[in-house]
Amino acid sequence: MSFWLSHVPHARFGAFWAMVRRALAPGGFAYVIDSAHDPTSTAADHPTPDRRAGIVTRRLDDGREFRIVKIFYEPAPLTASLAALGFTARIGQTARYFIYGDVRNDTF
Repeated sequence: MSFWLSHVPHARFGAFWAMVRRALAPGGFAYVIDSAHDPTSTAADHPTPDRRAGIVTRRLDDGREFRIVKIFYEPAPLTASLAALGFTARIGQTARYFIYGDVRNDTF
C-alpha cells in the first residue's frame, strides 16, 4: 500500500489492520510505503507539518484547503503497534522522506 497508512486515523488503526488480515492469503503479506516526517518534504507554500498532530492542511492549486489525517510513523513504534495486533513487520526508513517494509500475519 503506497501512501495509504498515514491517512488512517489512530482510532481506526486496529480495524484497518483487521481488514488487511482478512484480505491476505495464507502466507501473504502487505508491503507498506509511506511518508516519513522531513521538514523539506512539504510544498514551498505549505508550513512544515507537526510530526505528532495527526492532522495537516493541504492546499490545492485552485486555492481550496482541506484538513486531512496525516500520521507520520516511525519504524520502531509502528512495528510495535503491528506486533500488538499479531503481525510481524520489518519496517525501515530511507535517509529522508520514506518508510517502507513488509507486514506479515502471524495468526495463520
